[in-house]
Amino acid sequence: MADAKHMNHSSSSKPAKQPGYAGESALRGAAPADADERKGYLQEQLQAFIDGLKFKEIAEYVQLMNHPRKLIINNFLSGIARGVGIAMGLSVFLVTALYVLRALGTLNLPIIGDYIADIVKVVQAQLEGRTY
Repeated sequence: MADAKHMNHSSSSKPAKQPGYAGESALRGAAPADADERKGYLQEQLQAFIDGLKFKEIAEYVQLMNHPRKLIINNFLSGIARGVGIAMGLSVFLVTALYVLRALGTLNLPIIGDYIADIVKVVQAQLEGRTY
């Protein structure tokens, strides 16, 4: 018996490491059955966590539906925030586009200049009520 124990220790060239945390031995050099068990356990824990999040989200939704005033206020405020965001974003985009067009207009590039001239003609025709 003692000879067999001595034989196992002498055949391995690396000293045995003590696990640093619970389950570390299952992660390092475990047999495939242990790895499968660990994988199954982690999948179960993850599914339980996801189910808990779903339950919490559903509970918040039900609570919101039970308080219509709070729902209306939340929707109103989110609508205002979206409107302000769209207005600000559109303003920044249009200012940038106009700045680029002015810069291109000052360069007097033939292709771009003709394109801008066509746009100006169309706009003037629409302002005068003519069809282009």
